[in-house]
Amino acid sequence: MQHFPSKVDSWLRVVLSVTAVVCFATAIWYLRLPEAEQMTWVTVALLLAGGLCLWIMTSTYYRIYDDLLLIRSGPFRRHLRIGSIMHVRPSSNPLANPALSLDRIELTYGKHGKILISPLEPLLFVQALQQCETFSGDIDPSLTTENGA
Repeated sequence: MQHFPSKVDSWLRVVLSVTAVVCFATAIWYLRLPEAEQMTWVTVALLLAGGLCLWIMTSTYYRIYDDLLLIRSGPFRRHLRIGSIMHVRPSSNPLANPALSLDRIELTYGKHGKILISPLEPLLFVQALQQCETFSGDIDPSLTTENGA
C-alpha cells in the first residue's frame, strides 16, 4: 500500500478554515441565546458543517493497493479498480471532486467515469500507478517527468 496525501491550495485552506471557524462561532453564539432550545437543529447543522470542512481538509488522500485505488475525502470514499483506469492526464478543471488543489490529475475509468484528484506528489503517484500489475492505461507524458508534474 502506498499513501498519497492531497495537495491543498492555500486559498482553499483559508476558505475551509474560515468557514469552519464561522460555523463554530455561530453555533456557540446560538447556544447563548435565550431561545437556544428552539435553535438546536441550527446549532447541530452549524457544528456538522464546520466539522465537515475540517474533516475534508485534513483527511483527503489517495491509497494505492495491489489492484485498487482508494480515494478518501472526509466521509466520502471511492474505490477504483486500477485495471479500469484507461487515461491519466493533468487537469485544472474546478469541478467539485476529492481534490483540494487545482493542480489535478484526471483519471478516466470504465465506460464513462472520470474523477479528479490532486496528489501532493503527482510524479510519485503516477510512478506508483505504473508499477501496478493490473494498470494498462495511458498516461500523459507531462505527468511522467519532474518538470511536467
